Amino acid sequence: MRKDLENFEGNAQALRILTKLHSNGNDINLSYSILNTLLKYPTDSTSFSRKEKNIKKHKLGYYYSENDIVKDICQTTGTEIKGEYVRHPLTFLLEAADDIAYATADLEDAFKKGLFTIEQFIDYYQDEISKIENKKIDCIEQIFVRLKEKIKNNTGYINDYKSEISEFEKIIEDNRKIFFTKEILVDLKERIKNDVKNVEDDQKKKRYKKRYEDMKQFIDYCKNEISKIKTEENNKEDKIKILDDLNTKIENNAKNVEDDFNISQEEKRMKTNEDIFSAFQKCIDFIKKWLMYAVLYRFYDSFDSIREGVYKYDLFYDTFHEHTIKILKGAMKKFVFNNNDILKLELSAKKIIEALLNDFIYAVRYWNEDNDNEKMSKSDKKYINIISQSLKDEYIKTEFKDESEKLYSKFMMVIDFISGMTDSYAKNLYQELYGIY
Repeated sequence: MRKDLENFEGNAQALRILTKLHSNGNDINLSYSILNTLLKYPTDSTSFSRKEKNIKKHKLGYYYSENDIVKDICQTTGTEIKGEYVRHPLTFLLEAADDIAYATADLEDAFKKGLFTIEQFIDYYQDEISKIENKKIDCIEQIFVRLKEKIKNNTGYINDYKSEISEFEKIIEDNRKIFFTKEILVDLKERIKNDVKNVEDDQKKKRYKKRYEDMKQFIDYCKNEISKIKTEENNKEDKIKILDDLNTKIENNAKNVEDDFNISQEEKRMKTNEDIFSAFQKCIDFIKKWLMYAVLYRFYDSFDSIREGVYKYDLFYDTFHEHTIKILKGAMKKFVFNNNDILKLELSAKKIIEALLNDFIYAVRYWNEDNDNEKMSKSDKKYINIISQSLKDEYIKTEFKDESEKLYSKFMMVIDFISGMTDSYAKNLYQELYGIY
């Protein structure tokens, strides 16, 4: 129970909400198959670890309070194998869909908001490819060192070289993967080059056409004015005035040419930015299709091991775009999560949540117990009144095995209350409680 309280997890909280029978006697009433699909990590708070090879153990998937319902779900849907919970096959597809959306749509939104430039993205992508290739070179060098040592010792048996041969085969296969990852970068550069070139060509044509028309009108005007000077009908003063007007017109025309050039440069810059985004967007669509193809291939090819509960990886594992998805996720981390505005927002949210948790957890310790009026302070009672009545009703009607379970459930009630708040509600409540206006 303590581990639950120390490790809040959105997936486990979602399952808790979806399986909770509310005080009015109703719940969302989803089928067990859907609930099992949403159970991304069929692992409790005492068993999860990021270091585990099996992806199902990377996060906490359900709380102690949902032990019974999870057991019922897994036994009913057949995902309890040899006494151990395994992932529902559809969970792998759900997770892959989440990853694709995160690595493509979210990245596209971040680019649109100006969190990074196309040059920064290309440089990062190229650097990550270089790191992968340099790592392979290091591996090859190590293999050569071992082979030389074996040859020097003159063992000469093919079995002695099996491990080195196997590693070479893996590197060759990985070269095929990195080729497809490189193709993404080639595609993006080509799209940018073509789209921007087309923009420049279109703008040149429009600009030349406009300047030709303007120049034709200007030449006709000049010819007309000069003909007036040549006629004997106009006196000296009239001719001087015509010359002055003509000179002004020439100066204005030169200024208009300069202004047109400056405007066209600004239009070109804006249009170029639009077309770079369009090229990036098209490249993201291209990536998305490849990632979906890779996922379907891996799901189909590994379906037997997935169904038997022995498949331990995500659906990008050992596909041609295994490296691509990692690089895209890395780009999100570098350009989005480490952005100063995002970091400030996270720190602000952390401060608000910690303050609310501390206040409400402290207030519920003696609530709904014998002599709670004597044990609770006036402030504690006020905090209790703020908590949703439906959550308090659910707690009151629940039966508990012992005192530790009662206290655990009170704390979980507070977590339900705070995690169910919208961002604006949590911020406003924090400001009201701390007198910040």
